[in-house]
Amino acid sequence: MKNLKREKQKGIIKVCFFAIIIILAGIIYISYYSLKPLIISNIEVCAENEFLNITAKELENIIKENNINYKELANIEKNNNGDIISVSCNTVKLTNIKTKLIKNIDVYLKKGPEFSFSIPLGNVLNSNLFSGKGPCLKYKYVLNSTINSNFKSEFNSAGINQTLHKIVLELSSDISASMPYITSNINVKSSYVLAETVIVGKIPQSYFSIN
Repeated sequence: MKNLKREKQKGIIKVCFFAIIIILAGIIYISYYSLKPLIISNIEVCAENEFLNITAKELENIIKENNINYKELANIEKNNNGDIISVSCNTVKLTNIKTKLIKNIDVYLKKGPEFSFSIPLGNVLNSNLFSGKGPCLKYKYVLNSTINSNFKSEFNSAGINQTLHKIVLELSSDISASMPYITSNINVKSSYVLAETVIVGKIPQSYFSIN
């Protein structure tokens, strides 16, 4: 009889154990899919900010390390009377900057650094009353990117016979932020002023722009 009771108790314990596992798995499953839209919206915002920070930092390092300035990137030609006849850009150096930047970002991301963000548990309830409250759920993700780039010249009036010339690097980056069971693809557009100067004199209508 005792052995029979023990077997029954063991059977009840096993049933309860499996029932708890099933309930916990159900809770995790429901929580995951209810949280998924919130996770995706957060990972997209955080991934974009992280990528922009990485890009800005790498570009700043390239400019500092190579002492890049306006005179190295552009050339202003004048005639014997001192009139401006053309403004041209050094496409070789600009291409080198672009190549180094894309390579540096790629090398950095291939090292596999983990980024993270947190969601307060209160945000799950979708209520202003509990928003930002409660313990935080922390999520980690990695980034990958494909970058397309373009250069352009911007000429803006800076006063009488004065023109502000900017050499701008434009990036269109397709980035993917990945974590277990979730991958979000984002297109990030950004632009950075590589160099600028105020040109004194009248700018001709025809000048060499960057292609």
